[in-house]
Amino acid sequence: MKKQMMMGLAVMALLTACNKDSVQPADQTTVASARGSAVDGFGKGTVITQDQLPQAVRDYLNKTYAGFTFVQGVQGTDRAGATFYAVVIEQGGVRYHLHFDASGALLAGRGGKGGPGPNEANETTITQDKLPAKVLDYLMATYAGYTFGMAEQAADAAGVVVYYEVSITQNGKQIHLNFDATGNLLERKGGGPGGHGPKGAGTAITQENLPQSVRDYLTATYAGYTFGRAEQVTTRDGVTIYAVKITQNGADYFLLFDKDGKLISVRTKK
Repeated sequence: MKKQMMMGLAVMALLTACNKDSVQPADQTTVASARGSAVDGFGKGTVITQDQLPQAVRDYLNKTYAGFTFVQGVQGTDRAGATFYAVVIEQGGVRYHLHFDASGALLAGRGGKGGPGPNEANETTITQDKLPAKVLDYLMATYAGYTFGMAEQAADAAGVVVYYEVSITQNGKQIHLNFDATGNLLERKGGGPGGHGPKGAGTAITQENLPQSVRDYLTATYAGYTFGRAEQVTTRDGVTIYAVKITQNGADYFLLFDKDGKLISVRTKK
C-alpha cells in the first residue's frame, strides 16, 4: 500500500486512502489489519509471531539488540518474488524496523541496518496494540467510543521509527492522527489535532526561508526542480521540522527535513 506521508500542506498528499477493511472496535486491539496481513516497504506479507522468525533472525536480534522487546513480525514477498522478514522491536526506548532475507540474513543494501534507502521512509501497517501506550491512552481519552481503522509506523534509513499514522472513526467521522516516535501528538495550526500531517503546528514559508542546507540539498539532488510549497512545523515538545513539496520531470516529491536541514525522508508521486 503506497501512501503519502502527511505533513500539513505538503505532507497531506503523502498519504493515500487507508484500508477500511480493518475497522474494529476500540477495545479489540489484537486483530491485525486486513485480517492478519501487513503492507511493508518491501512488499506485502502476513503478521507472524517471534517464534516464527528464522533462527538466524532471532540470533541476530539477541546479539545486536540485547534485551529487546519484540513488537511485530511480518513474513512477506517483495516485488521480485523473494521472501523477506520485517521485524519491529524496541530497545532502550527506541523502536527499530529491520528487514531480513529468506535465510535470515540482514538486508542492508538499501539503506543500512535493513532499513530503506536514504531517500525513502519505510512504512508498515501495524495492529492497534502495537502502537505506543501513550498513543493508545490519548485515543481512549480524547475519542471515547472510537473505532480503530488502521495504523502505520515509518522508519528512517537506519531502521529507527520516526512517526506513526493512525486512522480512527468516531460518530461517523474519519479522523487521521499523527504521532512522533515517542507517542506525542503532532498538531497543525488550523488543522486540528494530528492534522493531516505528521509534524505539528506549522507555518507556510517561502523557499528563501528554508535553511540553506535544505536548499543546497534540493539543488544538488533535484537539478532543475520546481518549488511547490514549504512549511516549518513545530511539535508539542518544540521539535522543528520542515516539509517541502517540489516537482521534477513531472513527478511530485514530498520531503521532510529536521531542524538542521538534514533529510528525514522523501516520498514521490508520479
